[in-house]
Amino acid sequence: PTRTPTKTPTISPTIFVDDPDVFVPKLHEEFCGEAVIVMEFVEGVKDSDIDSLDLDRKRLAQIGVRAILKMIYDHGFVHADLHPGNILFQPDYKVYFIDLGMVGEIDETRRNGLAATILGLARNDGPTVARFMYDGSPRKSVTDYDVYEQDVCALVNMMHQRSLNDFEMSEAIGAVFDICRRHKLHADPAFTTINIAMIVVEGLGKKLAPDLDLFAYVQPYLMQVVARAPEVFQQIVTSSTPRPSLDEHALPPVVAAIDTATDGAESSDEPGPGTGASL
Repeated sequence: PTRTPTKTPTISPTIFVDDPDVFVPKLHEEFCGEAVIVMEFVEGVKDSDIDSLDLDRKRLAQIGVRAILKMIYDHGFVHADLHPGNILFQPDYKVYFIDLGMVGEIDETRRNGLAATILGLARNDGPTVARFMYDGSPRKSVTDYDVYEQDVCALVNMMHQRSLNDFEMSEAIGAVFDICRRHKLHADPAFTTINIAMIVVEGLGKKLAPDLDLFAYVQPYLMQVVARAPEVFQQIVTSSTPRPSLDEHALPPVVAAIDTATDGAESSDEPGPGTGASL
């Protein structure tokens, strides 16, 4: 669920305590309430003014990308209003995330599923992308899984025919969501919010360091996420991506965990993915 500001911060300033380059402003709890959050004033420049710092742009891009990956996959949080204006850079390569009045929590099952999905996109592995988008859906009415999987595979393969400069993660994710909508597969709202963060990651990386191969950079990190996942999850990822059971009462454990987390969700017809749903 999306969280509104309270007297208790949802992202602790110590979340990046083991990273010398990334920071969250200190919270002034005595001035916070249900409708306002007050944090330490931080000086810095936005990515649009980064040239004024005369720093290594590729190093800055890597710090920013690493920070967002750690926020999501190590700590289970996502800045629910993440955009370039909420990331500040300082002359000594320090990066600050600001305006943390609204964040979302992501459970381990969803983190693992998204990591597998992005790895599938990076490796031209359409069946894995199709499988985990299907597994992660809280409501699905797919009438022909084979056709759905073929559509996803064709899209992922088409994306990989492009040059690195023409390949955009945000476009690939958006197109996969379009296929899900067409096949009456409702995307997990958590995926929507995390994907927005990943789009910011891509935009930041390409703006600061156009030659940075984002997929190559994030793959080792996502592989570590999968390596830490439960064994049943690793078997799905490392196998030939067996197709899911279409019997909703015979779901494999990784899917059952998702269904348990989303138990009680409304089953009525709602807008599909890409409608701005948040955690």
